[in-house]
Parts: sequence; structure tokens; C-alpha cells
Amino acid sequence: MFKRARIRRCLGAALALSAIVISLVTLPASAAPTLRPGQTPVTVEADDGSANPSRVPKQVNAHIGDDPSTQINFTYTTVVESTTQVVINKQGNDEKTTLTGTAGVGQDGKYFHAIGVCDLEPDTVYEYTVGYGENTYSGKFKTALPFGSRESFKFAYLADTQVSNAENARALGATLNEVNNIPDLDFVYIAGDVTDTAASEIQWEYLFNNSGLYPDGGQDMFGSNTLVVTQGNHDNNVMYRHINAPAQMGNIVYSFDYGPATFIILNLESARSDATARSNQEQFLRDAVADAKSRGQWTLVGFHKSLITGASHITDSDVVDARKYWIPIFGELDIDFVLQGHDHVYSRGFVDAEGQRAYDEKYGVGETAPDPENAPLYMIGGHAGGLKWYSRKTYTVASGDPLMAGYEFLDLDSANAADNEHTPGGIVGGGSDVKQEQVIVEMEVTDLAVNISTYMFKYDTTQNKITTDKYLYDQLTITRTPQPRLTLQTDAASVRRNALFNVSAGFDAPVESNVAEMDISFDKTKFEYRGFTPADGSSLIAKEDTDEGVKLIVMTPGYDTTAYGDIQFRANTDANLTDGTSPIRLELNFVVRDDDGKRVKSTYATTGVDTADNVLGDVNNDGVVSLVDISDVIDAFGFTSEDSEWNANSYYLYDFNDNGAIDIQDIAAVAVEFLK
Repeated sequence: MFKRARIRRCLGAALALSAIVISLVTLPASAAPTLRPGQTPVTVEADDGSANPSRVPKQVNAHIGDDPSTQINFTYTTVVESTTQVVINKQGNDEKTTLTGTAGVGQDGKYFHAIGVCDLEPDTVYEYTVGYGENTYSGKFKTALPFGSRESFKFAYLADTQVSNAENARALGATLNEVNNIPDLDFVYIAGDVTDTAASEIQWEYLFNNSGLYPDGGQDMFGSNTLVVTQGNHDNNVMYRHINAPAQMGNIVYSFDYGPATFIILNLESARSDATARSNQEQFLRDAVADAKSRGQWTLVGFHKSLITGASHITDSDVVDARKYWIPIFGELDIDFVLQGHDHVYSRGFVDAEGQRAYDEKYGVGETAPDPENAPLYMIGGHAGGLKWYSRKTYTVASGDPLMAGYEFLDLDSANAADNEHTPGGIVGGGSDVKQEQVIVEMEVTDLAVNISTYMFKYDTTQNKITTDKYLYDQLTITRTPQPRLTLQTDAASVRRNALFNVSAGFDAPVESNVAEMDISFDKTKFEYRGFTPADGSSLIAKEDTDEGVKLIVMTPGYDTTAYGDIQFRANTDANLTDGTSPIRLELNFVVRDDDGKRVKSTYATTGVDTADNVLGDVNNDGVVSLVDISDVIDAFGFTSEDSEWNANSYYLYDFNDNGAIDIQDIAAVAVEFLK
């Protein structure tokens, strides 16, 4: 089992955002901040924790860190300078950890606070309180499943929250209130355009709090759910410091695993006019997808501006340019889902690298579709707020544009009146540009299926009430066939110096393969490769030592490969085996045969070997070298690796000179340690 450190502050996450805050401030932190009309200066006193509304945390949210299983990024604001702090504990557990962060002056003279938290436990609900003394806000979040998990999960997909004023903020508040009431939700994905004008602080305030039926719907949702965002054309690439997303290949470009799925969040806004950024993001995508596919993951790509859409932005020049570039790549890489925003419409369709519909038939509401090869399901998640809805348009497909005419690439399009026959009001209600409803997409991901349930309702901002109750607009299930997975398993519970242990390699189901290259890497200062025992029907035909470990060529005749065999290791006599876990990784290239012939596939697996420190010469493992240890080695004198007692009695632990026999040199080695 992997050993986890105590919860700690992630310096990089907080400092990165703090540096952004300070770099965008035109006045030093000590100077008088710029005020909005109607605001009055506030006299700032030392933060002693006494009640002060100007120090109560607002706009609180928790975004995933680089590793969503163990990291979270908190951000919040206060009107005046205050202590940056979070107190965190597992839900239902009284043991609390207090961490501090960084802060700086930002928009409207507010203080923007950032705290990155590391070393959390996977798949765990945490409670937290940000702020200090009597000025606090409390919420909760959930960490992701542990890396490698195949367990299912559920997330909400929102497109274009895009609040612009007090009126449409009421509709968004109702949507976010509904999201906060979804049971068993693991995180919320927002596909860009978080507000309408990123530099407008009042819009950020409307995002979290409004004057409608659900005034705290925004803050309740953001404060109680783990967040995943991408940048929209109405955002900027630091979300004006309100949200702290990872930056793995430029701001708001990141990838993460969640159970059997890998998400790759791109920033097509930054790539639109920067060829280097576009190229870097393409390579980032290719690397992430190659890794994900090697492990049998679903692949989901998220960005804002929709390349495949059911509404009027379909022929915008920058959309056409991006479509020409990215559609062939997504098809080539066999992406499974593309989750977009921008066009304020709900639409979906399986589209291949040429922009054609993948299936002759269209998959309707309530149906099940097999996951096609090289044709992602392109989706737009509607409009979560109440700002605007786009309609269809008549368009001409330009030369070289991978697109079908007449929106024929789509299976369902809410802007199409005919696709609303099954909804309240039916076709007489027209398309979504007429019905103007709020949209929430729920996606439940399992190892072999993704279930999509899309809900709509109508919040009338003029009447300030819900006029159409929430209803199921769309339901679709995408399935895939199980694929064999490479596994590594060790027979060692805890490894000490001199210990022998095996790592078995193979697939969990038969594979039509007859030869494989096994590239095994491990820490050579700790372990030594001792040999390979082939499974029945397998043969070791070549071996080469490498800087990182060893490379083997294994033959498995018959095109029915399951097990390759056992890789034997020995912990080095002089190894520094402090209590912990050391990884052993197998990268496998193997030939597969199918109806299309033969091809080489790649995959990898990793296992952790638990290690424990022990005193050299302490053969009975009681923590000291004594005469009893010398006596035990004398009892084993004369035995060799050919004897059954060698493994049965762990005599290999006494073979300090590693010659396959217990001899006088081994006895002397323990005696020397005893005399030290």
C-alpha cells in the first residue's frame, strides 16, 4: 500500500496565482485601491478575528490541482486585507489541519486569496473553513478516485454560465441550485465563458450571489463542489484570479485522470492566434491521449468554442480555422468525447476526421450507441444561464472545411424545432432559441459505458420564477467492448535488504499476440534484476541491460497471450530502504493480430513495492545485530540456492556475498556487524 504524507500546503499553486494578482495590480498593495462608483474607503485594522463583514470570505471555490486525487486549489476574496487561511478535515472526522496561503490586491481593490493543498487522500469528501476568527465560510469538496481506479463517477457539464447582469444572474442561480442538489456528484465541469466580461467584478459577484429565488445558488454550488473549468472567449487566461486552474502547457491547459477516464482541457483561445501555443497544445494532447489509450481510458477533451455545433457560430472564421486544424487530429487520435460551449445550444453528434457523421442512422433519445472508432461524440452543453440563445442559420460549406451541409452531422440539436417534439410544449414551442431554457448535462462514466442525461427547465427572469419544471430532454448511452489490460503484481508484502521477490506480468484477458518487448524500469540503487521465469508457453529469447533497468524479448506462440511470466528481483545489500514504496514500471510493445493484419501496440503498467529499513546483519529482524543472528546464519551454513530450504526458510537473506550459498564469509559478515 502506498504511504501518504500529512496534508500540506502546495506552495506552487498558491504562489502562482498570487504572482498573477500582484502583476496585474496597477497600485502597490499598500496604496489606496481603485473604487467603483458608490464605494467608500475602508479603514483597515489588524486582523484580530473579530466580526467584520469586510473580512468575510466571498466568491469561494475549490478547483482541482494538477493531481485531483490529492490536490485542491482554493480561491476567495475579501473586501479588505485579512488572514489567508483554510482549516480542513475529512467529513465526519474531528482531526483538522490549518494551512495558510497568499493574497494580493486585485479588481476593485479586493484582496484575492489563494491556498493550494497537497497530500490529500483520494476519493474522500473533505470539509473546509476559509477565513479567520469570526469571519469564515465553510464548504466541502471531494478528491478524485485514486490513479488507476476503474470505479465509476458522475459529473455535471455546464456550458456558458456567462452572467452579465442582475437579471440573468437569477436564472443562473436557479441552475446552480439544481446542480448543487444532484446526488452523488463528483465534480462540475464548466465549458468556458464563466462571466460575460471577465474584467467586470460586479459580474463575478452576480455569479456567486443574485437577487432571485436562489440568491446563494452560485456560492452554494461553487463552495460545495470540486470545479473543472476551461477558458472561453469572454474569460481571460487567469479567470481574473477568481479561479485557480492548473497550467501544465500554458494557463488553463491541463490533463487529469478520474477513474477510467482521462480529461484533456485545452485552451483554444490562447491557441487561436499563437501558432506556438497551438503546436504545444497539440503535442500535449497527443502525449496525454497516447498515455490514456495505453491504459484503456476513455478520453474526453474539453474547450470552449464549438467546432461542431447546431447553431449560428458554425461558420465564424476562427471556428472554421480551428475546425480545419483540430477535427482531423481528434479523429486520428480516436478521442471519445469533445465537450464544448460557446453556441448556447444543446447538440450532439458522432463526427469523424472528415467532418462526416460516423453512423448512417441517427441515435435518438433513450438509445444506446457503440463507441465508434476515430469519431468523437461532439457535444455542446446548452446554456446554463439566462443571457442569450442562438438559432440555426443557412450556411455554405467552404472548400477544405470538414463539415456537412445542413447540420446533417448532428443526431440531436435543441435549436432544431423538430428535435423538441418530445418536450413540454412540443414542436409549437420552437427551438431552444425560442424556448430559452436552462440546461444541465449529467454524465456518469463507468469502465464500459458513459450515460448522458440532459435536463432542461425554464426560469423566467421577468416573473422571477420557474415556469417550466425540470424535465429530461435527452438520454444517451455510449458503450464499448472490454479491452485486455496489462497487469503487474508483486508477491512481496514488505522488502528488506537481500530479499528476493517476484513481479508477475500479463494481461487480464487473452490477447492475439506472439511476441512482446518488455522494457522494465526500476531504481537500481535499491533493486537488482535476477532473472525471468517464463509462464507456460512463453520463452525468453533476448535480454539487454539498460540505464533504467532491463529490456526483455518474450515469445508467446499461439496468438493467445495471457501471462508472460515472473520477473525476479533482489533488494541490494547496501540499499537505502527507508520505509516507503518504490515503483517498478513495465512498458510493453507487442504485436497484435486482427482482421486488418498485424500491428504493434503499446501499453504500460506500474506496481509499487513496499520497502522497510533493516539493520545490516539483523537476520531475525528484531532491530539489532546479536549473537542470535550469528547463530541463525551458522544454522544455514552449507545450504545453497539449489536446496528447497533456500526459499522456504528465506536463507537467501543470509547470502551477503551473493554467491548462492551460505558460507563462512556470510557468517563473518554478521559477526563484523555485531562487533561494530
